[in-house]
Amino acid sequence: MTKTPARAYDLRQVESLKRRVRGLMARHARDQAEEFARLARKASLARASRLTDLVIAQSRRTQRAMARLRASR
Repeated sequence: MTKTPARAYDLRQVESLKRRVRGLMARHARDQAEEFARLARKASLARASRLTDLVIAQSRRTQRAMARLRASR
């Protein structure tokens, strides 16, 4: 059995895969947001604000990492 070269893949297949991945990522983000909202409601306000700080810090870290990635290219 011979291996299919990468360029033999149909561009339509690639596009549909990309769409599926984007959909999954969007769904994952939505799930996380809902989970966060549920936690925040369940927890006390202080705990929720601590969670918010954590999320903000995490997103800042992510932003910095992305910036570093872009800079390194």
